[in-house]
Amino acid sequence: MPEMNSRKSEPKIVFTVSNDLVSDQRMDRICSTLAKNGANITLIGRLTKKSLNIENKEFKQIRLKYLFKKGFGFYLILNIRLFLKLLFTRFDIVCGIDLDTILPCILVAKLKGKKVYYDAHEYFTESEEIAHRPKLKAFWTSIERFTFKHVDKTYTVTQSIADLFSKIYNKEIGVIRNFPYYNPIRNENKGKYLLYQGALNRGRGLEKLLVAMVRINTPLYLAGDGDIKENLEIIAKHLRIENKVHFLGNIAPSKLKEITNNALIGINLLDINSSISYRLSLGNKTLDYIQAELPSICIDFIEYKQIADKYQTSFLINTMETQEIVSAINDLINNPFNYNLLRTNCQMAKKELCWEVEENKLLEIYRD
Repeated sequence: MPEMNSRKSEPKIVFTVSNDLVSDQRMDRICSTLAKNGANITLIGRLTKKSLNIENKEFKQIRLKYLFKKGFGFYLILNIRLFLKLLFTRFDIVCGIDLDTILPCILVAKLKGKKVYYDAHEYFTESEEIAHRPKLKAFWTSIERFTFKHVDKTYTVTQSIADLFSKIYNKEIGVIRNFPYYNPIRNENKGKYLLYQGALNRGRGLEKLLVAMVRINTPLYLAGDGDIKENLEIIAKHLRIENKVHFLGNIAPSKLKEITNNALIGINLLDINSSISYRLSLGNKTLDYIQAELPSICIDFIEYKQIADKYQTSFLINTMETQEIVSAINDLINNPFNYNLLRTNCQMAKKELCWEVEENKLLEIYRD
């Protein structure tokens, strides 16, 4: 692959995120690709008491400690510390990830006369945590308007979100989808468990999935952590299914890949009445399932439907009724023909839906 620039002039690019870097596979891929193609990359994130150790990468990783864990105090301190860090960091381009880190990137870039990019990992102002809180939504919407006026380039994770941003702000928006690296492994002996990987947050249909598990005999593994984990554990105990629902917590990406490769069916459900951000999303988990040649159950939202229509890798459901979830899962478990057909389609689709193809679009955005 041709380098973006010569090593002599190594462009310095800084990315800012509000997570602890460990499980942010999108940023790992983006930073690795740019580093391999001649850029000097720094990724700035957050260090918490629960943070796992980070692995050595081809790019520099910095994690800052913050006094607050969440709320207004956290975002205030986050932005102040990022501003000071960026002020004394040399860069040619700074890229803020989502609205919670973009302000210091814009301010310092303008002070230094450098370029500033915006990578929207979701439709932030319409996310589940913000969309139903009018005052908070108005605050973040004002930051979004400010952002689109002052950034040099913007890209996001789906064409649906890009089209919406383009319509609202009359700007060209790039799309870099969260495709994983190509997984050459062919695992013919699939495991005996269902898998949900990702955050345990509201709007992801997890409560309804647990209700459905009462009528499903195959164990369920939940790989991830989040705000509703304790509530889900209470629900599982109340339904008396704690013996077949296993909470794995946060897992290092390498271990998670192994668990995914050995699962039977992948699960990616979202509440029908969830936020616009969810309805326009294309979750990493579904793409990871495809790379693992893992048939999945997905909600019938636009981005998942487009992939399912083209590649036939998933069983789509259009309601979150218990009976439909149970029927979809049991159909794949008990119908080898349908299951193997989806697996075969995953084997073909994963050659196209991989980072080795998608990264070329990223290089075009940063090549200048």
